[in-house]
Amino acid sequence: MRSLNRKAILGCIRRHGETRRRAIAIETGLAVTTVVEIVSELLSEGVLLSVTARKQDGTRGRPAETLVLNANAAHVVGVKISLYRISISVTDFRGE
Repeated sequence: MRSLNRKAILGCIRRHGETRRRAIAIETGLAVTTVVEIVSELLSEGVLLSVTARKQDGTRGRPAETLVLNANAAHVVGVKISLYRISISVTDFRGE
């Protein structure tokens, strides 16, 4: 079950680019505490990065913290070999 929840959280972040824990919980239907626990694991593993938005003047509380995929967490290399051509592609964890 935890593996499915991790996949759901990563899919949500991949679709939105940047998002917050609460938004992930709403979209995935997971409890906020579950999202917080799994996101903490993903942050410690280096899969996610936490980005703190700059606080605007006149606002109260802590600055908003958003989550993004760590592009350097993994890379994928694809190779296609055909009769007359070899194609190679490389993407990072964000798909860029």
